[in-house]
Amino acid sequence: MEGLEISILARSEALEENTTKRLDPEYFRKSVIEAFRRLKDCPRLETYVKAGYRVVYESTKVIEQEIGKAEGLPLFLQSADITTPFINREGMAYVSEDDWDRYPKGRIVPGELLIEVKGKAEKVAVVPDDFPMKTLVTGTCYKLETHEPWQRSVILSHLLSSFGTVLKDRLKTNLLVAYIAKGDLYRIPIPKFGNALNIEIHNFVEGSLKLRNEIIDKQNAAEILLVSALGLADWTPPEPLTYAAKASVALAVGRLDAQYFMPAKE
Repeated sequence: MEGLEISILARSEALEENTTKRLDPEYFRKSVIEAFRRLKDCPRLETYVKAGYRVVYESTKVIEQEIGKAEGLPLFLQSADITTPFINREGMAYVSEDDWDRYPKGRIVPGELLIEVKGKAEKVAVVPDDFPMKTLVTGTCYKLETHEPWQRSVILSHLLSSFGTVLKDRLKTNLLVAYIAKGDLYRIPIPKFGNALNIEIHNFVEGSLKLRNEIIDKQNAAEILLVSALGLADWTPPEPLTYAAKASVALAVGRLDAQYFMPAKE
């Protein structure tokens, strides 16, 4: 049948590093088998880990940006703030000072690698050196520090590659809400490239992070210039952008759309 594929393996190969004895088709896709065959003799991710941790938060309340910024609260980096391999700090929410004190291992570390292991388990990012220090990292991401800076760049590049992606995706369990256990994450094979190529990869990754910061700065400068040229620097909306209506009024007129209750129309 068109679109179907069959993987035929010896029992010994099917059980190789398959500690949970998985038999689901996702685990034995042809692309996954090919990637594992080529890289199974390479060092595992755990070889490069200096420190790693995933925080499990309990009863933590995310605080809206306006309130958190006004009160100077700690930032809270969520998966939604990550656009692989970058982190978008513009729309980040906040958490209380109590949570900052309660979860010291959740505090961000410049240069650490963030790997999403819960949810979609797809995103990966490196924390820039100039990132706000008073930030807690979401529990959906695994925080990982490497022994050497180039190691995080090689891991990042590998996890973004076709081989690295399928090997990581293979380890997901519970496909409804994907999850990658620490032990599975640590046994992902990482290719050996040699010192010269490792450093070159690291320079490319570091350069991309710096270029993104330059792009954001230039976009902000362009926005300010445009708004000023249009004479909109001090502009405020002539009427409120948000408004409220009583439930009794909405039920009486049988309408729930926002346009009906605009103050200007009233």
